[in-house]
Amino acid sequence: SWMTKNIRKEKKVALILHTDVRASSIPVTSAEGYEFLCSYSWKQFVVSTIYVPGTPPRWNPPLLPIQLMKDKGAHWVDQHGDKVPRFQFEPVFQALAIMNPNVRFDDVDIVVNRNTLQKLYSFASFKRSYKQFYIDLDMVGKTLFIGRRERNASTTSPSGYGRNFENKFTSVDPSLVDADGHHRVVRYKLGALNAVVRMEVDGYYEVPAAPNDSSELNESSSKAPNEFFLNLLGTMEPANAAIVHHNPQHTAVIRGGMLVPHNQTLELKSN
Repeated sequence: SWMTKNIRKEKKVALILHTDVRASSIPVTSAEGYEFLCSYSWKQFVVSTIYVPGTPPRWNPPLLPIQLMKDKGAHWVDQHGDKVPRFQFEPVFQALAIMNPNVRFDDVDIVVNRNTLQKLYSFASFKRSYKQFYIDLDMVGKTLFIGRRERNASTTSPSGYGRNFENKFTSVDPSLVDADGHHRVVRYKLGALNAVVRMEVDGYYEVPAAPNDSSELNESSSKAPNEFFLNLLGTMEPANAAIVHHNPQHTAVIRGGMLVPHNQTLELKSN
């Protein structure tokens, strides 16, 4: 199996059974809200490049009814696994260096992407839909980085109508026509754990501004005070790295896009 290709049996560290999992003594609740940290959109380019803050597609539904064609062609399974397979959270820190340069991870317990978090939840809750999965674990200080690993970063297998649904019901930012996938990073409490979670969003919906409404500076569930000023990043700047390092896999950064309040973002699903 591709999952165990480079693993020797004598390297096994532990065996965790479903029956070993215990419920947290501290309630897992969203009552405390979240803190928005950063966002970025991948650029379609041979070199790994992101737009910061980037812009997700805008919800722009056509007149109904409409008939969709079934998806065909290649689509991403794990975009980061293709562009930065060894350092999947490197783009996060490039975006953070621009949008939230003073943020610290000293008190962060885990850094994870949403897909892996969902897989771990399925395992812990012993769901019937549970499938085997592979994750990378790296400790940096007291913080556990949980990386995603898929057999293939993209696939050409038909998977319903989801991609065509997104394309027909959203519009891309005219200034970022080559953007390909918008990702966001938030921090919140997961029971006793302080978690930083990266996720992809499919779009956003516009909220008409009311007269004398200053809500754009005070998103109710976000603690990021600089969102309004980051909207000024709409002009393009040359690509470079916000954090310079010498690893072979690094991400160039273009300051571009319009920052969208996190509570206006969408995940789109089709039947």
